[in-house]
Amino acid sequence: MAVPKKKTNKLAKKKLLVPKVSLQSKSSHSIKPFLMFNANLEEVTKFYSRIFKQSKVLFVNSMQAEFVLNGQKFSAYNGGPEFKFSWGVSFMIQN
Repeated sequence: MAVPKKKTNKLAKKKLLVPKVSLQSKSSHSIKPFLMFNANLEEVTKFYSRIFKQSKVLFVNSMQAEFVLNGQKFSAYNGGPEFKFSWGVSFMIQN
């Protein structure tokens, strides 16, 4: 009686190249959520600052806003009427 051969996984034989990542305890970069709207940013910042207790509007004009919600900084941008609202969030990396 013939003994069936074991199937070998070709991917298991190949070594995967994994980049080495070093973690630093102190970073010179900050990460800030970046939100896009097609509305009045003054209304947006007032709305969110009423929902969250620890909030503060740092800067707002018709095109840009920066505010803090529960200790987290946010940036917002008014994309205008051509921009269709999305629930997506981007992250801004700053030095």
